[in-house]
Amino acid sequence: SRLGKYLPENVNLWHKSGTGPKNPYGVVMAVNDVGVMEIDENNHVIISVFMKNISLDYPLAEDLIGKIGQIVYDYYKPTK
Repeated sequence: SRLGKYLPENVNLWHKSGTGPKNPYGVVMAVNDVGVMEIDENNHVIISVFMKNISLDYPLAEDLIGKIGQIVYDYYKPTK
């Protein structure tokens, strides 16, 4: 998954991604992912990333969504 690309394996993520085509100018019309991230049994985060009319190619856009997922996880993960 895009949002889960950089998450630890023990983190559950239920998500739905979406991808739009490129327009005639070569601009990606949409790359999206939305889901629920289970940080632990008492900590869930709803996250959505919608990118529209971007000049990135698909792999770079997907990687960026993965990094956003990682940032959100790092913010909410339990500290020990």
